[in-house]
Amino acid sequence: MKLVGDVSAVILTAFLCIAVPLPLAAELVQHHYVLAESEGTASDCLSCHDPSLAGDAKYCTTKCGIIKSHSIEKEYPPAENRELYASLAEVTARGIKLIDGKVSCISCHNLKNPGRFHLAADGRELCIICHVGYYK
Repeated sequence: MKLVGDVSAVILTAFLCIAVPLPLAAELVQHHYVLAESEGTASDCLSCHDPSLAGDAKYCTTKCGIIKSHSIEKEYPPAENRELYASLAEVTARGIKLIDGKVSCISCHNLKNPGRFHLAADGRELCIICHVGYYK
């Protein structure tokens, strides 16, 4: 009987691994001489880009400016002034990534882009993807 219980546990474990796969880790990329997850959370980013050390990173957590850096950990689209924002379906279709429905560092930055600031889209185009009403 013990053997049957052990076999059942192995079968159950195998089933759960197939039925409920673990999320794959994001790709690791070279970023400022270290390996970083290309789709890390805001906490991951701010573990190195400490607002007290990284200049404009402070805007990411304290201010929201369209021209400068952007606030994070905010629901998208915001409840107020929804008409000024593209829909969730539109922004995700254009490559903007949200974490649990919230704007995060990877919403605007793509570590796979080797360009300056690793932007997810070029220049003003990045702002227009979400902030459609501000540019009418």
